[in-house]
Amino acid sequence: MVVTQKSTVAVRVSKAITEIGRTVAVVVVGSGVLLLSTQGVASAQDALDCSIQTIDSSQSIDIDVVDETIDSERVDLDTTLFYVRVFGDLEPGELADERTDFVDACQDRNWISILVSVDGRETEIDAALLSSQVVDDISRTVMSPSFAEGDFTGGIVDGIQALADEQRRVLEEADETQDSNETSTPVVETSPDQGGGGIGLAALGGTAAVTAGGAGAVLLVKRRRELDQRRNDFGSRLADPQTRAGTAERRYDQLLKQVDVWKRLSKGTTLRELELGHQKADKAHQGVRQDLTLVTKSTPNGVDKASSDELDRASGYLTNLEESLNVQNIALDSLLSVGAKIDHLRVAIPAKRELLLDEVEAAIQLTDTLTAGEWDVTDERNELQKLSSDLNETESDELITDVFDLHIKQEEREASLFAMAHRLQSLPDRAESLRKWRDQLDASHDLELRRIDHSRQRLAELANVHSEDSWRWALEHPAKALGHLESAVTLLRVVNVDNSSSSEFDEVGRTLEAAGLELLAADDLLDQIDDLLVDLDRARIESPGIIEQSKNVLGAFSQFVADHANNLTPELIQSPPQLQATIAELEHELGLARPNYLRVAQTGDRLNREIDGLMIEAQDVQQKNEALRRETSREVARAQRSLQRARASMGWQLFDSPDSEALDQLAQRLLNIPSDPAAGLAAASRIADAAVAIQERIIARRRRNADWVVIGGGSSWSGGGWSNGSGWSGGSTGGGVGGGSFGGSIGGGSFGGGHSSQSW
Repeated sequence: MVVTQKSTVAVRVSKAITEIGRTVAVVVVGSGVLLLSTQGVASAQDALDCSIQTIDSSQSIDIDVVDETIDSERVDLDTTLFYVRVFGDLEPGELADERTDFVDACQDRNWISILVSVDGRETEIDAALLSSQVVDDISRTVMSPSFAEGDFTGGIVDGIQALADEQRRVLEEADETQDSNETSTPVVETSPDQGGGGIGLAALGGTAAVTAGGAGAVLLVKRRRELDQRRNDFGSRLADPQTRAGTAERRYDQLLKQVDVWKRLSKGTTLRELELGHQKADKAHQGVRQDLTLVTKSTPNGVDKASSDELDRASGYLTNLEESLNVQNIALDSLLSVGAKIDHLRVAIPAKRELLLDEVEAAIQLTDTLTAGEWDVTDERNELQKLSSDLNETESDELITDVFDLHIKQEEREASLFAMAHRLQSLPDRAESLRKWRDQLDASHDLELRRIDHSRQRLAELANVHSEDSWRWALEHPAKALGHLESAVTLLRVVNVDNSSSSEFDEVGRTLEAAGLELLAADDLLDQIDDLLVDLDRARIESPGIIEQSKNVLGAFSQFVADHANNLTPELIQSPPQLQATIAELEHELGLARPNYLRVAQTGDRLNREIDGLMIEAQDVQQKNEALRRETSREVARAQRSLQRARASMGWQLFDSPDSEALDQLAQRLLNIPSDPAAGLAAASRIADAAVAIQERIIARRRRNADWVVIGGGSSWSGGGWSNGSGWSGGSTGGGVGGGSFGGSIGGGSFGGGHSSQSW
């Protein structure tokens, strides 16, 4: 019998635990952990790729056959992960290290992994839901004989099938347990002679293995029921899109027949819009069919047997299908709208043409009446006759027509007819309107001329009272306004409404409009002078009061800054002297012989608003900083409490530890936190959090030390460990150290379930 290196280490560790006792056992077991964890590195990095189920670095198996076997077994074990790794360059004992690395990288609550070393003649098998005894029996009796004969493909295939059969049996039993809401935990009784008068580690490990396997199976059944519910929900959700897709398919087929008729009766713009709508509808239709195909193919075995991954993909495709159906409905509605417009215009255009011809005839009769009244409307009559001719030549009576183009032209002719008829009907009143407009412009000219003289006089009076800087910009406004008036007079001289024909009325109206714009420009310049005069008078009267108000507001602000300087920013503290200097400048301005009252009033008003804003800002900053100081005091108190608790968690120590030194440094930092409220709050908070982190680290380390002591408390390795098999030497670790949970204390990790390690 050949014993692997891993089993030798475990036996040595067991003997050390028995002979030395609980305290020393902790050290020995820890050494065993380090020895096991440093046994080599994975022979091939690719072996740790958890996205690949079968990897053979020895070229000893038929990967396709193995993958086909796994796929067939996963039909009803869709939540179980299968992994096969075959190595060809490992020495005896190295496969155990490969298994440790593989467990750390790829372990799952529901998996089956088979690791084979061809050169080392070893096998490592894990099954999350099976016991170690079952896994060991399958490895020894099913797979071992084939490996001994060199048939690695056959041995792995037989092993996968046997493990899968046992997996199904466990799931069925767990299903029954879940239905009855009953769980049972085996109780193992031991006598005092099984290792220091306590429960033996092997018995405890066996119990944990059974309990962990049963709990995992029950959890798996729960997941399978959740998967069934997802399948039902997906089936219900799929029903409506499938119905909509069928309805849209029938609607599209029917619409295509109508589109064919519309195309045969259309040309030009109409045909192009129809073809564009048809293309969009066809593209949307193809999109629906593609998405529906993807939904169907994403569940190849049907929704009732779909896996979780298949349902995820199908749900995404189904969302796309629903969006595509909405797009198709919009495209079909748009295409139908184009066709309905074609049908409507083929009827409406001829009918509207007859109405327009009647209106043209009535307008022609109106021109005859106006001509008898000595109005010259020859141009209008000629335009109406051409319009009548165009309407009579419309192609609306032809079978194949461009109804969209005809509709646009008909709308343009209707607008032209409406404008012409309106002009003819208003012609008798238009001459009178132009005369009144001319008279109003003449009156406005005379008024603006008088305003210019008044503005010049008022501007001359300002020089004795106000600084020239405040009114110099308006000095040329009267001359500019006079220039606009002269331009208006020039335009008005050429207007003679009584001697103008009807065709000249438009030009007369444009001339009067230009003259009116010149008068408006002159009026705007004179309005600016009037506004300036009002502003200067108000500024002269109000400036002293504005300055006095600024002094009062600044006094209140300065007093507030003095009272709360410790809670204000340097900018706010320095602002009162600057504002005082500005007020002094304004007072100096008022003392001049001809002050710029307007600047004083505007600056003083702006200064008052600025001081009000600074007061509000200062009050806000003071309140915030005061609140920050209170919060900093609370945070400092929390940091002090956290430091005290951390020191209490350390207990008595003979020598200073890094944790003790770290706490001393934090205490010193707490005494020197910044005086700035925000910075002090942040510093105190960091110190408190750091103290809590140190306390948690101390508590966690003490708990780990307590766990080592419990593990080392047994003195027997009975009932588990490494067992020998027929043709293979090895055993199961389900009942050994770790209580059926590989890595629970040795090797790290938390993987549970059955494990078999064999050599041939």
